[in-house]
Amino acid sequence: MRLYPAESATSDDMSIGGFIVEFDSGVTKSIGWRQSAPIEPTLDAAKAFTTALIQSLLDGRHMHEVEGTNWASATAAVQKIIVDWNAKRRAYLYLENERGGAARVLQ
Repeated sequence: MRLYPAESATSDDMSIGGFIVEFDSGVTKSIGWRQSAPIEPTLDAAKAFTTALIQSLLDGRHMHEVEGTNWASATAAVQKIIVDWNAKRRAYLYLENERGGAARVLQ
């Protein structure tokens, strides 16, 4: 299983985040969110997103992917994606507050 962070395609909307999961079998799933504030607590969110991913796999009868995945490691990886997204979101919100309006994110 490979996990990739996914963010808004435009730098103007930093409230969009998520991730894409690609399994060796070719099955691909994605989870996304639109959030104005950082996501807290991150572990609870990671568990909820991972649970939704598992349910989607079960609904699609992708039992091999469900049974062959280390879900504790997957949840930790999802939490890392959320933590990284939160850091970018906080930086954006800080710049927006400092400028009194719309802000650009520094890369």
